[in-house]
Amino acid sequence: MKKLACLLLCVLGVSAKAQFMAVTNTATLSWNAVVDPNLAGYQLFYWTGILTNAVSVPQSQLSVRVLNLNWASTYTLAVKTVAQQGTNTLVSSFSAPVTLITPQAPPPPLLPPAPPTGLRIIGP
Repeated sequence: MKKLACLLLCVLGVSAKAQFMAVTNTATLSWNAVVDPNLAGYQLFYWTGILTNAVSVPQSQLSVRVLNLNWASTYTLAVKTVAQQGTNTLVSSFSAPVTLITPQAPPPPLLPPAPPTGLRIIGP
């Protein structure tokens, strides 16, 4: 079961999309590469209310999976670029945010069907 949430982020050439997997309650985000000779990587931020989480992503990686999202929650996600020049680290402002709303309850587990009953011999 997939619930797809695709929205674009456009700031400093960064665009991203999110794909939500309801079975595992994870989201995978991807974005376009930023061309900058000093680019050191990206930072993905995601939050609900006041709790903020951050994930550092190397420059060669243009996607990241966010695990264990809470059910019935609204997340805001945004990306920043990080540049390194000598000992100086420069961080961009946030990209345009993406909003992800998780389902109200976990989906029912996928179970095998019940076995047939009443097996008997009816002839020679």
